[in-house]
Amino acid sequence: MTSTALAAGAMVMRPFDAFAQPGVAQGALIARAKSLELDTPYVPPPGDALEHHASGFAKIICSAVFVTGLNPDFAAENVGYFTAPYEVRHKLGKPDAARETRLRELASRLLFTLSKEGSRFSLFRDTDVPQPARHDGLTLDEVEETLNTWKLRGPHGG
Repeated sequence: MTSTALAAGAMVMRPFDAFAQPGVAQGALIARAKSLELDTPYVPPPGDALEHHASGFAKIICSAVFVTGLNPDFAAENVGYFTAPYEVRHKLGKPDAARETRLRELASRLLFTLSKEGSRFSLFRDTDVPQPARHDGLTLDEVEETLNTWKLRGPHGG
């Protein structure tokens, strides 16, 4: 570490000065770390590596979306590289759980019942409308489009 002298003669230690000179201080830090390293071979955890990547990525995405409030697409693109490397992510698919949850909340606010049938969805509403509204066999994109249209029309769909 280095220190800085003040006019009164006092010394102030700056703990992060070790990183200001990467060649000297960082070399000592790495040497100390290597001296404490255990001499054991690396053995990967049992199981399929893709499953480990998927579970870690799911945890990180859920935390990013539900705890910090990030957009799911932004979170999938920008966080979690230590659990699922970028080159592995195309094998995992796009996370839709957060999107589905958000759309279920929107459907509820618009007085719709959203049900899932396999990979398709149905929307049904019979409250505050002249005749019941039913939309069957929708993809998640179509559910979002339908709900956004109703949101723009107002609470009575008019």
